[in-house]
Amino acid sequence: MKRIGKYEIVRKLGGGATSTVYLALDQFNNQQVALKLFNAISNLLGGAGN
Repeated sequence: MKRIGKYEIVRKLGGGATSTVYLALDQFNNQQVALKLFNAISNLLGGAGN
């Protein structure tokens, strides 16, 4: 799985023209969170969670 800072990407939830939303796990608080990333950043990560 890919990581962004303290977040571990679990899977892609959805996306649109300018951004993509991922389900992620906050490693420090052990909570699930939704991360919304601009597509330019998501593309740099290789489409994390695809």
